[in-house]
Amino acid sequence: MVLMFIRNVVLARLLSLEDVAIATYFGMIVGTLEMITEAGLGKYLVQSPDGDSPDAIGAAQLISSVRGGLIGLIIAVSAWPLSWLLSCPQAAWGFCLLGFFPILRGFSHFQSVVAQRTLSFGPSNWVDVSGQLASLLALLMASLWIRDWRLGLIAVLAQAATNLLVSHLVAKQPYRWDRQTERLKAIRAFGLPLVANGALVVLTIYGDRFVLASAPMLSPKSGITLEDIGAFNVVFGLAFTLSMGLFRIINNLFLPILAKSQSNQVLLNIQIRKAGLVVALLAVLIMVVALFVGPMGVQWIYGQRYNLGLVLIGLIAIGQALKLLRANANLISLAMGDSKSILWSNLIRSLGIGLATMSCIFGGGMVMIVASGIVAEALSLMIAIVLLRAKQGIAMRSLLEPIALFAFAVTIAVILRSALDVYY
Repeated sequence: MVLMFIRNVVLARLLSLEDVAIATYFGMIVGTLEMITEAGLGKYLVQSPDGDSPDAIGAAQLISSVRGGLIGLIIAVSAWPLSWLLSCPQAAWGFCLLGFFPILRGFSHFQSVVAQRTLSFGPSNWVDVSGQLASLLALLMASLWIRDWRLGLIAVLAQAATNLLVSHLVAKQPYRWDRQTERLKAIRAFGLPLVANGALVVLTIYGDRFVLASAPMLSPKSGITLEDIGAFNVVFGLAFTLSMGLFRIINNLFLPILAKSQSNQVLLNIQIRKAGLVVALLAVLIMVVALFVGPMGVQWIYGQRYNLGLVLIGLIAIGQALKLLRANANLISLAMGDSKSILWSNLIRSLGIGLATMSCIFGGGMVMIVASGIVAEALSLMIAIVLLRAKQGIAMRSLLEPIALFAFAVTIAVILRSALDVYY
């Protein structure tokens, strides 16, 4: 994560805002298609009783290679329409070459993933870190000759190629495919529900950003430019990485505790209140940093050009704080074995794309598009809480306390920030 952060800072400082926007599109496009087609191959190999068998690994690698080839083909075929929609026709050939990213990833060896069955995370860490390091080094070397969006393309392709190479170097078994019908059916049955959820997750993560990216073409009267999108994507990426990093900590800490407490309703409510308190404090931390450090901190890290203003940075922070609170509600559902409630929550959140699109079409600026996402995030949070109360019988007080604490603390922070602006 640190290497990826450094890479993004280097890109943000070296490139123009227009080129930064195009470079961030590469990650958005690949991330969207990979999450939509997520088949849970690694999860299957880890949780299946015989996931370490050669036929299981071979079947997963066969599916992965076919999936990677299909995603690569989709990217290549859609390169020119995408470049038109995203107002960067000069990058059409770059989007076409981006199709090699999923192809390279698709031929990776799964031995490093299987090693996690025995809590051996070294091989997978080597694959991830080496890819990120190679991406950063390729970026720095290429920057001696190139100073445009092509640096972003070189960085992501170098990462994929290195991931592929190192995954084979750390493997203890030869790479192979297995076409055993029963095994392929088992993987398909395991992965299809994840594909549906992946599509919804994509809409919740990337939907609003794609609406924003298409604003210059769909609604010129919105006044949004590629430079605006470049600055926004960099700041949003920083906030999103921070909130998701915090959630991973919460997930690893509280998921086992909540799962063990589900048979005791009293103890479960106590643990839910503890988890909610921690999440609320972290959500408040995001807002405090955004309000008191945000604009100055962003410009210190990325440069003076990245001046989105306090209002927009504050709205981005509110969206990520609400996402963190909703993730906590979904964590409780997951601990109770209720994945359907998570699907409903993601479905409601995905409706925000419609609100954002309407805001864009009618000439709403970046603030209105971001605010549309906040409205959808708040609605999905409420739905998640209602479903927890109705299906699991969780005390409403335990569910609402984090939201009330967050709202109170943020109100105080806003008042203090306003007082500082008036005083100074």
